[in-house]
This record gives sequence, structure tokens and C-alpha cells, in this order.
Amino acid sequence: MKQRFTTKNSAHERAAKRHVSSTAINGPRKKINLPLTRPKPIVLKPSGERKPFGTHAANNNASQSSKKLQSIESKEVMLLKEERDAIKSQNYDLSKALKDETSELRKARIEQSLNVELLKKTQMELFEAKNSSNVSFQELQKRNAELEMLQCSLENNLASVVEEKSFLTNENSKLEKKLSLQVEHYNQMKGRNDSNEQKLKETKNELDNLRLSFENVSNELEKVRKNESVTSKMLRETKELLKTSKNETEAEKNLLFEAKQTISQLEEEARIHEKERRYLHNTILELKGNIRVFARVRPLLKNEVEVESDFSSPNGLTILLPPNDPERRKLKLLGPCRDTLMGDKGEPSTWEFQFDGVFGPDRKQSDLFEEISQLVQSVLDGYKVCLFAYGQTGSGKTYTMEGGNDDESRGMIPRAVHQIFATIEAMKRTGWAFDVHATHLEVYNESVRDLLAHNSSKSLNIKHLKDGSSYVNGLSKHPLKSPNQVDVLLQKAAKVRATSATQCNDTSSRSHSVFQLHVNGVLSNGSEERRGCLTMVDLAGSERVVKSGAKGSLLKETQAINKSLAALGRVILALANNESHVPYRESKLTHLLQNSLGGTSKCLMLVNLSPAPQHQGETLCSLRFAQTVNHCDIGTAKANSRRENTIG
Repeated sequence: MKQRFTTKNSAHERAAKRHVSSTAINGPRKKINLPLTRPKPIVLKPSGERKPFGTHAANNNASQSSKKLQSIESKEVMLLKEERDAIKSQNYDLSKALKDETSELRKARIEQSLNVELLKKTQMELFEAKNSSNVSFQELQKRNAELEMLQCSLENNLASVVEEKSFLTNENSKLEKKLSLQVEHYNQMKGRNDSNEQKLKETKNELDNLRLSFENVSNELEKVRKNESVTSKMLRETKELLKTSKNETEAEKNLLFEAKQTISQLEEEARIHEKERRYLHNTILELKGNIRVFARVRPLLKNEVEVESDFSSPNGLTILLPPNDPERRKLKLLGPCRDTLMGDKGEPSTWEFQFDGVFGPDRKQSDLFEEISQLVQSVLDGYKVCLFAYGQTGSGKTYTMEGGNDDESRGMIPRAVHQIFATIEAMKRTGWAFDVHATHLEVYNESVRDLLAHNSSKSLNIKHLKDGSSYVNGLSKHPLKSPNQVDVLLQKAAKVRATSATQCNDTSSRSHSVFQLHVNGVLSNGSEERRGCLTMVDLAGSERVVKSGAKGSLLKETQAINKSLAALGRVILALANNESHVPYRESKLTHLLQNSLGGTSKCLMLVNLSPAPQHQGETLCSLRFAQTVNHCDIGTAKANSRRENTIG
């Protein structure tokens, strides 16, 4: 084993020597790393002494030791085989490396011989070039002498040329100055000539124009002379006609002025008569004690215009206002067509109603408030006034009561407050001083909540006093110094009021909103006091569960709304029939409005109607309820005032 490793190392050393020699001749070459470590020698462990065979146990030990020896020998054989294979692979790698080194050495020797031949050729060429350069150097020296002589002659000629050039340059500058002066003089003369020619052309043109105009004027003059007599006659006739027309115009102006005065007088008389009629009508209703009812029809919405129906009018409405009703108190509702005996569709069903006032889709907020302004005015006289808006969901109740953002669309609540403050300002001159404060609550799921309090979810209780007044325990009161403050209160209440989206209305009110304005006035001498209250109610819209699609909490809200409206209907029916017991306590809404409906107050109902065909059933129910309310007698209103008898 040692001899084999020694041989292998000597082979490595010989290969390294050849590599060094080739590197010295042909430069450094790529280094080949070969393994130079010796494999570990195999050491055979002694197997131990064999015990004599005497007994059965000795035989067993001998067999076991023989087996161990055999296993050890087999392991040693395997190790020897592995060592032999490793040595063979190392010998193969060494032989391959030697072959590669030999081929590279042969290539280096061939390149060296080629370089030697090339060096010899280069030396021969350098020798030939040296001989030829000696001959050309002598010729260049001769040529250089000739060029130096030629350079001297050229320098002499150049000096003479430079002198001549300076002389010619001076002469040229003098000639250029003279030429510039001549050119300038020529341009001036040319410009004068051009201007004179232009003036001459203009003069000729003017002369030609004057000749033409003179000829035209002379021709026109001849024509004027010929027509002068005719024109004078026409002028005289025109003057006479003008005098007659002036006289007729003055007469017509006088007639028109008289007609305008007559029309203005008639219009003023008509306004006075209309005010007197409304005043007498209101007085009669107050004496009768009936609840006044106004019906208002809103315009069609965009999504309602596209709905087709066989019982709507040509403009798509189901509510018609008769044209022969100057007092605007009647309306007609169209219904589904009835089938004839032959199976054909007949004429639409119709229902006619009459109220204290009817307002069509074209009437504005100001038109409606003008009709209720006298009722609002009576608050300052010490009366209790109640206005409540009734109708199905989406019929325009909240818009009627609260309105929009601009002045034209302001609702009844801000308009009433503005009118009351304007009247208070006028009554200050007569010695009256008023204190005004407002409250705003809602009835939601049979619980009363303050819309202007910090905690609006707290439920409040309703209290009635023996003197006919009522109040809500714990309700916040907000004093008003100007009418603009009511807008802030309405916006605050609108943010916390219960609203939800249903299939009938995207922003359906889910509660009854009650706004109250308390007005207390005292005369300066203390002889009279007045306490009035304006109650304006925006009722939640009646709706059918099938159409609204209410579920869960919405269903509970709908049931509470319908229950309170049904209780209101039973109260109205009991009042209309003069029943001894009126069920005010069936609902928080009727309990709250007890003094407004059955007390000594003035009451007006605004029934809001939708003209769309798909709402015809709900519209008919609203109209029938409004008709029942219109025949309801609640007694004569009484002012809440106190007077003291003064002497002197």
C-alpha cells in the first residue's frame, strides 16, 4: 500500500515539472488541482484468542466469534474494494491531465517555430528599408535647399503685395463713402418722385369722382324740381292727416286711462269683496264650529309620468279641477273603468268632492298661505289655532309644512312665524309686548320624543289642565327673538326625526311631527293679556303594508302609524256624530291634539293628494276622510284673553 502511494506522488511531481517548463516557454497556463492526500490505511483489529472447544457454551462462543470475524473480514474486503476503485479513478484523472498537457506542449512548440520564422522575415525587411532610407535622405536634402530658395522669393513678393493691398483698401473705402452718399441721394429723389406720382393719381381720381357726383347731383336736382310740386301737395295732405290722427290718439288715450282706472277700481273692489267673502265664510265656519278643510294636489313626479292608465286624464292626472268653479272649492277623482254588459270597458268611475278650498298642482306655497293667513293672525288675538297635514305617504305633507330652501318654496311653518313677528312689530306701536317661544316634538311608535333636546330618544308624558290647556312634561322650550331662528330649529328637528325608505317613498316620515308656537302678549298699561298657541302637525303618511313592503322594524312603525291614524279617524267620527264619549286616549296623537280637536280652538286640515293613477285608492280614502272631517262640529272657538276694567 505504501509503495502504491509513493508511485502516485512521483507521478504528480513529474506532471508539475512538465507544467513549470511549459509555463516558462509559453507563459502561465490554467492550474489543474489534483488531490494529493493519501487515503487512510485500513487497520485490522485483532479478533481475539479462540477458546478451546470443550463445552457447549464454548462451542457457542466459538461460533459467535467466527461470525464476528467473518463480518469483520467482509467489511475489510469492502473497504479494500472501495480503495481500489478510488485509486483507479485517480489514475484515470492523472492520465487524462497528462494527455492534455502533452497536447498543449506540442501546440506551444509549433507556435514557437512559427514565431522564429516570422522574426527572421522581419529582420530582412528592416535591413532593406535601411538601405532605401539612405538614398531618399540625400534626395530630400536637395529638395529642401530648393524649397528654401523659393520661400525667400515668395516672402519678397508677399511684402510688395501687402503694400499694394493697403493702398487699394484705402482707395476702396473712399469710393464706398462716395457711393453711399450717391445712393442716399438717389433714394431721397426716388421717394419724392413716388409721393408726387401717388398724389397725382389721387388728384385725378378725386377729379373723376367730383365729375361723376356733379353729374349725379345735377340729374337728381332735375328730378327734385320735377317732383317738387307733387311733394308739396302730399305734404299738405299729410299734415292734415297728422292733425286728425293726433286728435283721435288723445281721445283714445283718455278712454284707455279711464278704462284702466275702472279696471283697477273693479279689481280693488273684487279684492275687497273676496276678503269680505273669506272673512264672512270664516266667521260662519267659526260660528258653526266646523273644522275647515283645504285639499292640495301635488304635481306628478318624473317616475309617475311614465305610468299609463286607462282612467287618467290626457295630462296623466286622476284628479280634475272643474273649470267652471271660480271659488276653487270642487274637485273630481277618476277611478278604474267599469266593464259594460257587452264586456267592453266603459267610462271611468268618478267621485266629486267639495271643500273650503282646493289647490291644484300649479298653485304655489304663497297661494296656500294667503288663505290661512287670517287663521294664523288670530293667534295674536289669543286663540288656539291648529293646522295639520293629512295624506298618504309621498303626497307632499312635509314639503307643505316645512318647505324648501329658497323663499318661494318656504313652508307654512316658517311663513306663519314670519307673519306673526311682522304683526308683533306693528303692534308694538300700540303698546303691545309679546313673548314667543317654540317647541317641537314627534310621536314615534306611541312614544312622545323631544326633537330639540340633547337626548331626543327620551319618552315624555302628556298632561292636561282643568283650564283647557295642555303641556308635555319635560319638553324643552326655545325662545324666539327673530323669525329666522325657526329655520335653525326646523333643520335641527329634521336631522333627528325618524325617517326611512320604503317602496312607496324614499324618505318616508315614520312619526307625527308637532310644532307649537306659544305667543303671550301684554298691553303696556297692563289692562289686557293674551295667550295664543299655534299648533302645526305633519302627520305620518298612511300606507298599505302590501305596497310599502315594510318588514321588521319598518312593519312595526307602519302598524303604529296606521293605528294612530285610525284612532284619529274614530275621534273625528265621534265628533261628527256628536257622541258623548270621544276616544282621545286611544292614541298619544289624539291625546296630544285633544284641546285642538275638541276644545275651543280654530282647526284647519290640509289634505295632501297624489294625482298618480297607482295611488288612486289611497287618494279616495284620504278624500273621504277629509269630507268626514269637514262635517265635524268641534264648537265655537274662544279667545284666551283677560281684560281689566279701568276708570278714567
